[in-house]
Amino acid sequence: MAEQSKKVFRCAQEIMEYYDMNRSSFEGYIKMGKPARLINGKWHGHADSIDEFFRRLSAC
Repeated sequence: MAEQSKKVFRCAQEIMEYYDMNRSSFEGYIKMGKPARLINGKWHGHADSIDEFFRRLSAC
């Protein structure tokens, strides 16, 4: 089994900086099913899950 990252994002800004995207792109990907959740007013997501989302999205 592949080793998983322990990187967990704890706000939208961390996610946007890590993936070099603006707020509009962030919100668009959320609508497309990006695996991040709003918890207590802050976006949380696991790097491995988001990476997999982008791998599947680009595998068209």
